[in-house]
Amino acid sequence: MKKVILILVALIGFGISANAQLGTRVTSSISSICPPLNWQNSINMVFKGPVEQGENINAPIQTRMEIRGGSRTVKNLKEFVDIETQYYNSIVSRSSFKTNSGIVGEKVVFKTKEGMFDSNPVFKIQYFFFRGDTKEYSNCVIITCTVLESKTSKYLSLFDESVKTFEHVKK
Repeated sequence: MKKVILILVALIGFGISANAQLGTRVTSSISSICPPLNWQNSINMVFKGPVEQGENINAPIQTRMEIRGGSRTVKNLKEFVDIETQYYNSIVSRSSFKTNSGIVGEKVVFKTKEGMFDSNPVFKIQYFFFRGDTKEYSNCVIITCTVLESKTSKYLSLFDESVKTFEHVKK
């Protein structure tokens, strides 16, 4: 019984600390999300992260709606993600992802280098794909989170926690 209580306390404590890292909900015309605590919403749901030791450790978290029509209309989210990621040659992982409100999407993580020189920084980029607010797959919401590869252990889980708060805005 004591072990069960300890596990529950540990899980509750972990949940509180993860949520404590998130700021207040920000809402646009298409979606809402809780960005990481103290990140600045610069414009149109683009959140800028901190500067550590004089270097901007990450590119922004960005939420955007992608409208697809005509020949790009797809039957399901998997097909949409297949099309969007077909030219990525450095995919690290691809998996299902579910928000706290039950929206199911896909997460794709890939790595890229800025520029062509070996000394240029390497980034890990997480793409989160969700069906738009319609029943068709003619629009999808894409959330991107980018960080220097050297900072992934600190920020990738924070990005996951933030994106778990994603919700569609009801019209």
